[in-house]
Amino acid sequence: MSSASRNPERFKELRETRYKYKALKDPRQLIYKILINSTFGAMKSEFNPLYDPKQANNICINGQLILTQLILELEPYCKLIQSNTDGIIVKYENNYEQIETKVNDFGKRFNLTFDIDKIAKIAQRDVNNYAIQFNDGHVEAKGCFAKFNSGDFKQNSLSIVDRALVNYYIYNIPVQKTVIDTYKNNDLSPFQIICKMGSTYSGMYYEYGETGEKRLIETQKVNRAFATNDKRYGGIYKRKGDSYQKIANTSEHNIIHNDSLDTFDKKKLDLTYYINLCKKNLYGG
Repeated sequence: MSSASRNPERFKELRETRYKYKALKDPRQLIYKILINSTFGAMKSEFNPLYDPKQANNICINGQLILTQLILELEPYCKLIQSNTDGIIVKYENNYEQIETKVNDFGKRFNLTFDIDKIAKIAQRDVNNYAIQFNDGHVEAKGCFAKFNSGDFKQNSLSIVDRALVNYYIYNIPVQKTVIDTYKNNDLSPFQIICKMGSTYSGMYYEYGETGEKRLIETQKVNRAFATNDKRYGGIYKRKGDSYQKIANTSEHNIIHNDSLDTFDKKKLDLTYYINLCKKNLYGG
């Protein structure tokens, strides 16, 4: 906790409340997790009342040293899959109880409480991009897998890719099946490509017209686009000076649709583009 905190006992209250909700499998525990983690971020923020970079560095360094020691002590009993700043993932055979005992004893020595979850399957590119299926069947994901449930208000662009990757690696479902099933279910938001123009750009444009007659038409700063099989539509670009840069992950043919999704004609979608994009994002693809 920050040495600048005027009420450090409030942090303890947050932590105990979070543990209570977590034991009950109450989703409200995630809110308290965010609040607890935010106090650490505040210690690195120069203009925050909790600013305490020395304590923040102490937490990082000591946490990494403690986890390194735990890894060394568990090495004879399991195989390390992943280590991050606040946890590790290991593979074990038939000695779960032995590993659990080792972890709990380690926690007592360092006056720490470790959460232990059983994982059925993990697919990872690196420590920042992975999908985990827990023993109870639910899936959690980060990075390139994170939007497998269609994303949220912050990240909701091309979530069809995340969904296809999770289905492929966790459930062994071919990416083309995920794309086609999502299409058949009239679930269109995973196909949307959010095109944004940053403050350093002077405009956003899209191409439209028959072959050989396409022209650039200026549009708004933020757009929802879909890869389309309608060849009258071309690329989407953002302008900086005299140069035009194609929006990342857009097709050669894109249709802008900023109205309600239920008014979009899904027959205009280029499913081949989405299938190929999903395959491109497979490891080694």
